[in-house]
Amino acid sequence: MQDHKLIIDFHCHSRAESSVDRMEIVSCDPLKNISEGFHTIGYHPWWHHEHLTQKELFLIENEISGNNNCLAIGECGLDKLKGAAEEIQTSNFLKQIEIANRLKAPVIIHCVKRYNEVIYLYKKHAQTQWTVHGFSRNKILAKSLLDLGIRLSVAPHHAMTLSMTEMLRYLPHDMFFLETDSDRRTPIRERYALMAQIKSFNIEDLADIVHENVCAFFGPKFINL
Repeated sequence: MQDHKLIIDFHCHSRAESSVDRMEIVSCDPLKNISEGFHTIGYHPWWHHEHLTQKELFLIENEISGNNNCLAIGECGLDKLKGAAEEIQTSNFLKQIEIANRLKAPVIIHCVKRYNEVIYLYKKHAQTQWTVHGFSRNKILAKSLLDLGIRLSVAPHHAMTLSMTEMLRYLPHDMFFLETDSDRRTPIRERYALMAQIKSFNIEDLADIVHENVCAFFGPKFINL
């Protein structure tokens, strides 16, 4: 392992104050913002209520194929409670999966109460690695995703349920990331401290584990960091 102890916020929407030992991977919408530094790009189901056009799809294809700092497609996915009509969400999600497959890019998933569909689409269409971000559900659902090879990005906080704590303790060492989702009421360092306590790690070892997981997920664009 490298002795850098880099703290990585796997998923957020804006950058916090700069720090030499912290890195944020920013989720960008191509119609709103493209971040400098490492980022991902995709169409969130909350923000796009019509079928994506070829021009809109070209924006993400061009960014991920032409920018070495663009690491993945996403966040994109399905939401039962908010956003576009379900059929439009599914169509837009599939179009982004197709781009990811063509470019051999990993995918960052947003999912609320449509996990059965995400699992179905993964089994039928996925040709690259997927991660569900912001996962806070129980160990049983986590196992269903992990058994397929879908990784989970989690955001430990001070008011977690027992079910979430048990899920975090269960996560295999090579299958998770830590994030804030730009909720900085609990800074990323505090989330690392909480996860280290749950997993009985020290923070330095946890930082190395997450760094290795990030390298494995994003591949050559990130791996030489």
